[in-house]
Amino acid sequence: MAQTKRPNETVLEIEHTYCVRILPTKLESYQKDEIQQGYVNEKRARIRSYNNIHFEKTIKRKVDRNDFSTATEQTVPLTAHQFEALWKQCPRTLVKTRYYIPLEKHMAELDLFHGPLEGIAYVEVEFKSHAEAARFKAPDWFGADITQKPWSVNYELIGYTKDEVMFLMEEAGNV
Repeated sequence: MAQTKRPNETVLEIEHTYCVRILPTKLESYQKDEIQQGYVNEKRARIRSYNNIHFEKTIKRKVDRNDFSTATEQTVPLTAHQFEALWKQCPRTLVKTRYYIPLEKHMAELDLFHGPLEGIAYVEVEFKSHAEAARFKAPDWFGADITQKPWSVNYELIGYTKDEVMFLMEEAGNV
């Protein structure tokens, strides 16, 4: 269920990131993607493989350096060959399973990380405006809103151990 964005179109993304207090039941009933994600040379150039069949490169730029919720994104499709060549150049990589969980008016994207970050779970929700984000009432299974924590950004997350992330999540008020 990889997101389909028009190639080379720059879009504004308003997104909040939350810890996960309790995993939803029946995860197997939701659509999911197995994602390989890496960062080429600079943290703004992200490549992704969805289920090893859809490949893309995204340039993501924060709109305000003090706000982690808003960024512009420009995504271009890649071939499997292009992805593999770029993957070899990625000093920072991660693997995760993303579940798409419908909420009342939004889609929750639940990421369960694998490898060194096994056991870490985040959930992200995209909004059309900051006002809509401010009105959002998170479901009970969501934990603390960590949107403005620099370590919640995947590129930064890769630099931490699982234990360090667990400590940061507890410190952020995740219960």
